[in-house]
Amino acid sequence: DLGQIIGEAVKEFQYYGKQPISMVASTALATASLCCQGLADVSRDSQNTSPISLYFLSIAESGERKTSTDKAFSKSLRDWQRYKAEEIKDEVRISVAQHAAWEAERTGLLTAIREAKRLSKPINGKSLDNLKNELESHELGKPEMLQPPRLIFEDTNAEALAYFAAKGYPSFSLWSDEAGLTIGSHGMRDERMMGFLALLNRLWDGGEFDPSRKIAKTAPIIGRRCTVNLMLQNSILQHWQEAGKGMTRGIGAFARFLILKPISTMGSREYQEPPESLPKMGRFHSRVREIMLTHPLPLNDQGQLRPPTLNISHEAKQEWIKQFNTIESALKPKGIFSDIPDFASKFGEQAARIAGVLHIFENGPTGMIELGTMQRAIRIAIWHIWEANLIFNSSSLPQKFKDAILLLNWILCLLG
Repeated sequence: DLGQIIGEAVKEFQYYGKQPISMVASTALATASLCCQGLADVSRDSQNTSPISLYFLSIAESGERKTSTDKAFSKSLRDWQRYKAEEIKDEVRISVAQHAAWEAERTGLLTAIREAKRLSKPINGKSLDNLKNELESHELGKPEMLQPPRLIFEDTNAEALAYFAAKGYPSFSLWSDEAGLTIGSHGMRDERMMGFLALLNRLWDGGEFDPSRKIAKTAPIIGRRCTVNLMLQNSILQHWQEAGKGMTRGIGAFARFLILKPISTMGSREYQEPPESLPKMGRFHSRVREIMLTHPLPLNDQGQLRPPTLNISHEAKQEWIKQFNTIESALKPKGIFSDIPDFASKFGEQAARIAGVLHIFENGPTGMIELGTMQRAIRIAIWHIWEANLIFNSSSLPQKFKDAILLLNWILCLLG
């Protein structure tokens, strides 16, 4: 369902690494989301257009080789980030120097204003009013501090992420193979956690956001796209669920994620010599680099994303409607997905987003999403709904039932 380039890379890597296949697949698709998300939005109908950015949440314990999976598939993204930083390093240095000079002049003006007020006389032939006017003009000429493009944020908080989202590269990600660094940190308690998740919700929607809290740095977030790929242990997930007295799910903090809890492969990963090469992984990274280097982001004159819109073909739309209605009927009382209405109700948009990522990765940011691509996207989206159903229904069980499930799994493991 991931297509030839992504799918073959996933199988080739997992055959050697033995990580859970769903964790490998989600990391590969997150990589595709990050390199494609700024190039187009997707339209489901005349009233509903959304970004194609994807959010992934992989629940896996220590030892599942999360880090090796992350490094393998995000390599081309990190290489691009280093390449761009090297490419503009001289411009960054000039920008820093210009900003330092501006700050020095501003400090001089402020000092002169204080002296003029204290002495009640002109300073260097300039009256107090002249100095104030000069300061006002100087403020209007404040140079922007150029920053190298940054795609990946990990150890951050809501304030820092919001500021860099507003001022930094317009396509970026929150990405970690140890999400406890962010959402499990000691400083990420109730109010801060809720604010952080609310920011992620707004970034997923792709709408405008103007932070109003009194923090050191703030700026409106306009025309930005964000992918999220977080891997975390079950204990961190429980911490997340308990934040804000259990309100995190109520604000839709989980529903926007394609969530998965892979079946562990530990205990069945006998050593084997590494292959001399991974040609299908090489093809995957070549495609990521090609997209990043040959398709410039569609920006307006203010550096904000203004992506074109991908449309869905008639046949693909009919299939999408059919599956949309099927999932919707499962939300009725006592329906299959009645316990996870938050996840299941996002099915239509998730399927369209996945289809948009697959289309751009395989064909570029033009053309129309065809039936085959939509069918694959639908299967991926439905699989994740079933995962959410399993994860959140079992997580609400009494502890004695959870213990019984753990015991059953242990007995099955012993029986081979």
